[in-house]
Amino acid sequence: MDPSPLEGSYTNTAQCEGEYVEGVFFLAGAGGSKKVDRTCTVPADTPIFFPVSNVVCSEAFTGFQPEPDPTPLDTACAEPFTTDTIEPPSKWSATLNKQDLEQQRIASGLFDWTIVFPNNPFLGFVPGTYESASDGLWVYLEEGLPAGEHTIVFGGKYKDTPFGHFKGARVTYHLTAE
Repeated sequence: MDPSPLEGSYTNTAQCEGEYVEGVFFLAGAGGSKKVDRTCTVPADTPIFFPVSNVVCSEAFTGFQPEPDPTPLDTACAEPFTTDTIEPPSKWSATLNKQDLEQQRIASGLFDWTIVFPNNPFLGFVPGTYESASDGLWVYLEEGLPAGEHTIVFGGKYKDTPFGHFKGARVTYHLTAE
């Protein structure tokens, strides 16, 4: 089984293989508020997709979900948490070679999330398959990157949320497109 693209996302060791959907290279975001610096090689001229800010709601988060019961997970949890997280005064940015990138809000709808070991990036979660939903700000580089050296930087600052006020991770990717 392929490792999760989030494996190592709380450190600088996230996967750089990137192909989790055929034909699209995925760059992992980061949890927490630390600066993350990664160096990867990506295929030139291949679409790239990455999260600037993303909320995941899941039955896997037993004991961590807000009250009242956040079901359905997409419209009662992921959507409102994302709205609370991304609206001003929150500030989010994404750049490619110091040029601003367009961010799109994208929601997954409901899906089954399978958590396995040893590739589980979330400590304390029980292996199994759980109903889940995701919503957030994403960047899709449809044309990918031309051959050469590139830098992608993304992250932001959250306003007060149910989880408090904190700075989101600043993720920097030093990419070589080949």
